[in-house]
Amino acid sequence: MPENIRTMPLHRSRSGLACLYECGGGLTNTGGAQLVTSPTGKPKRAIHIRTHGNLCNDDHALIPVKVGDCVVSVDRHWDRVSIQVERIVAIKGDTATLERTDDLICWDAIQAAVAKSQHYHCREPYYIRQLFEEQPTAQAEDDIMKDIEEPVFFEEDEFDEI
Repeated sequence: MPENIRTMPLHRSRSGLACLYECGGGLTNTGGAQLVTSPTGKPKRAIHIRTHGNLCNDDHALIPVKVGDCVVSVDRHWDRVSIQVERIVAIKGDTATLERTDDLICWDAIQAAVAKSQHYHCREPYYIRQLFEEQPTAQAEDDIMKDIEEPVFFEEDEFDEI
């Protein structure tokens, strides 16, 4: 097998979809991360986000994949970071064939992978579509209003005393 091609085991969802996990995190001096993106590097929707059990630097979000999707892998040692972008070129059974690519990919995906590799004992997904979707406007307004304290009105003579 050529040097720029490798195989990776896939996970299967309950409905039989081929999936990969977003996983990884950081330790004191080292870290690593694996993110799954669309062919252009945009975040994909996770079908399952783990919230219980051993999460530290483990699997965090199960993401369905298809041929053409990208996997961004980061390996970090101190301040040196190795970034590898691979494209899924084939899915056969429970294995995916990945080929290293130099195609342009969304910079946000690379930044998220590096940030995940630096997050000490990471327990959460960093680059899934659910994190980037906007809240409905009414919900966002309610959240903003909760943060604003009740206004205090001063009478003109009270204002001069302050």
